[in-house]
Amino acid sequence: IGVKALEMAAVFSKVPDVLTAYRLALLGDLEDENDHEMQMAREHLRKVMAPYIDGYLGASGKEQLKVHFHTPNGRSLVRLWRDGWQAKRNGEKVDISDDLTSFRQTVVDINASEGGHKPLSGIEVGRGGFAIRGLAPITARDGNHVGSVELLLPFIDAIDMNVNEASNYDIATYMVAEKLPVATKLQDPEKNPVLDNKYVFVSSSDKTITTPVITSAMLDAGRDQSYSQFSGDHYILTAPIYNYSHKVAGVMAVVFDLTQTNAIKADMIASGERAVQRVNWQFGGGAAVVVLIIIAVLFYVTRLVVGPLKNTIVVAQKVAEGDLSQSVQYQSKDEVGELAVAINTMVESLKVKAE
Repeated sequence: IGVKALEMAAVFSKVPDVLTAYRLALLGDLEDENDHEMQMAREHLRKVMAPYIDGYLGASGKEQLKVHFHTPNGRSLVRLWRDGWQAKRNGEKVDISDDLTSFRQTVVDINASEGGHKPLSGIEVGRGGFAIRGLAPITARDGNHVGSVELLLPFIDAIDMNVNEASNYDIATYMVAEKLPVATKLQDPEKNPVLDNKYVFVSSSDKTITTPVITSAMLDAGRDQSYSQFSGDHYILTAPIYNYSHKVAGVMAVVFDLTQTNAIKADMIASGERAVQRVNWQFGGGAAVVVLIIIAVLFYVTRLVVGPLKNTIVVAQKVAEGDLSQSVQYQSKDEVGELAVAINTMVESLKVKAE
């Protein structure tokens, strides 16, 4: 957005009628805010720039285009979005070339000869707080630097482009408190409260959501680098807002609403716990069945295998002692049955021999 503002400002810096107005202004006393020649130059700029601004507003649908021309000594030549006035003195609107050097560092920088009059773009705090600016130098036909022109775009526009009713997040911006003397329109503590004398509330896509969860500690953590933390049903991300010269001018906070996400997570956890319980019950029932099967097998082995096998051993011991009256009373085709038949046959054979 800053580059866009610079591109538009650069176009205005080359308009021939703008150079004519500057030639007129330079004929006067640039240090006199009521200079007659500068007043004439101001009126000339209002007249020649009106078609450009009207064309832009008609095509873009915007209500306002903020174009600002400056003198090379850091004064305001004309603010074209104000109708016939420049500044307020004691509550009255006056049409003067007011001095900007005490609070508009970008204007000072671009008009300083040691800086080479290089174009500038980015954020700078002004009377209304954050503004995105593009500043272009104005050079006369002979190559001499004669002033600068800037185009201002509201910082809030950059936020509103990304936040809508369907978003699950909101954005709030805070300015560092040391800039409050410059940002005179933010000095109402009711509208723009100050957190711990460090940060001034500037804007929010929904302050009913952002204000209760954002603390100065979070803004401190996000002043030099991005920082994030969970806070109840919210996830807060803070990050520095750098100005055009990469100095911290404030902190931005993005607040994500996790209410729905947490509800889904809770449902998933509850479903998982119910599934575990079902598995436990099923496992418990299955284990009981397995135990019953084992008991049944042991009973079968004990009753149908171990018992007959013990009787067969007892008969074999009696036969070994010479008692041929014994026989194994077991009839089956399994291995124990075959052993019983063999012992009974052996007993009968021994009886024949004994006779």
